[in-house]
Amino acid sequence: MYKRQVANSVRAAGGCKRLGCSGGRLGSGFATRSSAEWCTILEGTDACFSPVVPLEEAPLHPHIVARETYTVLDGKVQAAPAPRFSRTPGQPRTSGKGGSALLNQWRR
Repeated sequence: MYKRQVANSVRAAGGCKRLGCSGGRLGSGFATRSSAEWCTILEGTDACFSPVVPLEEAPLHPHIVARETYTVLDGKVQAAPAPRFSRTPGQPRTSGKGGSALLNQWRR
């Protein structure tokens, strides 16, 4: 259900534009293979790497899902509260609930 909520929320927001890359020789070398091919080659090695994926795909990555990095609130994908402590887990607030009062406190 989480994956579907995230995907629907990102689509409703208009999705993301992929960034262009002009990385010279390094970029040309990476362009010789697909992202999936590079992941297959590098997975399980000591190379520190991570594929760059569109925003709509990032919250669906198994690593991100396992760590509950994103949450869906009011139908929108957003970062989950951090840090997360076992005795006092953060709770995201819904829009309009105490927002004005908090802003007034911070302005003091």
